[in-house]
Amino acid sequence: LDYQPFHKQNKEAWVGIDAKINGAFIVLGLLYGEGDMDQTILYSMRCGLDSDCNPSNAAGILATTIGYNNLPDKFKTGLDEAKKFSYSDYDFNSLLQVSEFLTRDFVKKNEGKIVENEQGEEFIYIKKRGPVPSKFEPAYDPGAFDETNRYNSAEYSSVVALSYQAFAPLLDKMAPGWKLFNAGKSSKTEWVEFEGRGDVLAIYPMSVKRSASLEYTLQKINVNDDGVEQTAENYTSGTVSFFLHAENERPWSFTFSMRGSGGRKVISETVDRSELKGWKKMEFPFEITEGQLPKIRLDIRAHDGELNMAYVSGLRVSLN
Repeated sequence: LDYQPFHKQNKEAWVGIDAKINGAFIVLGLLYGEGDMDQTILYSMRCGLDSDCNPSNAAGILATTIGYNNLPDKFKTGLDEAKKFSYSDYDFNSLLQVSEFLTRDFVKKNEGKIVENEQGEEFIYIKKRGPVPSKFEPAYDPGAFDETNRYNSAEYSSVVALSYQAFAPLLDKMAPGWKLFNAGKSSKTEWVEFEGRGDVLAIYPMSVKRSASLEYTLQKINVNDDGVEQTAENYTSGTVSFFLHAENERPWSFTFSMRGSGGRKVISETVDRSELKGWKKMEFPFEITEGQLPKIRLDIRAHDGELNMAYVSGLRVSLN
């Protein structure tokens, strides 16, 4: 919120995401969408704020209401039904099976019933009930902390990534604008010395399937004390640069992507110490249009299914 001009100028105003607001935007999409899937999604999305979840939920409610067979074909084709969802063993079909099981179980446990007619068609009856408001628990006044509400050692061991906040003190000082997401627990949360450089990030991917991601988050250059964003309007181009290295016999792979007014650039390579003559310097120019910088991202990945430490140094974005 500190980077939102309205919030900086109106500290007393709350502009975060809330279930009441989300619910209202979902209902608004359903109401003004008038049963049309495209319009329902657009109305909920254009309300703003949580503009990915709200249209998705509105679309899900509408699809459940009208039924799979009545969905337009474009919402049913092109699905990769065999691909598993991230961090899950479920593919599309198995997720449907689990959803159906839970729905049936929920209906029966809440005094509903499922009836089959002579033709083998099933009908689900839900007991009609009036709404029962839950206890109001404001997020800004949550009450005393429950000391038992913590991960135990077994649960904590299943957490395989560090929070991006663990790296914030390092990056804010030496590489402002950069954030590190999905870094594995073996990553170092302090600068390390490696091959003659002292400003080195030692980054371990979260898993074989999930890369660690360095992202440059300043699409605008700065925010002043009045909350007005200062753009790069006086610049027409810039350069992103950094250095990469690896340990002996422990190569790692990366994908660098940059998307902006000049188009999209994607490069995937492997950092193998046996092929290096020192630090591998990477440098990429970019264009600036109307003060807008491109979206810059460096994904650090496993190499051939093997997780190894990646070494990144000298992160810099300069304007010309």
